[in-house]
Amino acid sequence: MSLSRMKKLAAVGGAAAACVALTTAAAAASSTAAPAKAPAKAPAKVTAKAPVPTFSRVLGKGVLDGHSWSESLDYYKQTPASFAPGHNPASLLCLAVSVDGKDATPLGNCTGETGTHDNGQAGMYGQITYPGGFSLFSGQPAADVASATMTFGNARPITVQVGTIPGTNFRSYVIPVARGAQMHGLVEYDAQHHVVDRQSF
Repeated sequence: MSLSRMKKLAAVGGAAAACVALTTAAAAASSTAAPAKAPAKAPAKVTAKAPVPTFSRVLGKGVLDGHSWSESLDYYKQTPASFAPGHNPASLLCLAVSVDGKDATPLGNCTGETGTHDNGQAGMYGQITYPGGFSLFSGQPAADVASATMTFGNARPITVQVGTIPGTNFRSYVIPVARGAQMHGLVEYDAQHHVVDRQSF
């Protein structure tokens, strides 16, 4: 399917010197080695923490084909340093996906933004397939879209609501697609359930 605009101790042991005493019948003489050195401490192991978004909105979650999943819309007012060092936009908007409790897209599905009212991401759609064969279809629709319905040739339709980060123009939705499901069409509606856009696959 073509997608429109679509669009990671070893301890160091120290050596202890032994103290050796030599004794004879005529006289006693002692010889002591240099003081033992304290074992060197291994450097503390640093675990990189995942960046925390400024705002986040859960778009959907569930279990599909035996795998738990969730997707959220995350906004970083300041782009994390771990994102494309040297090419960082001022702020970042990401679709963050978790599969079986693990981050499946660490800063890997993002667009640069100029502020909370940027709407450059509108009209972007994409579908990513995950281990097990299921996929997540994500849409960042126009401002008047309130819901979307996907139809299938061999399964029941799925209708989802658009999620918005309050106080911003950032909005998106996610539709879970089971392994083997044949996508037929996508219809987007406004709040009065009037058709805003229609796509066929």
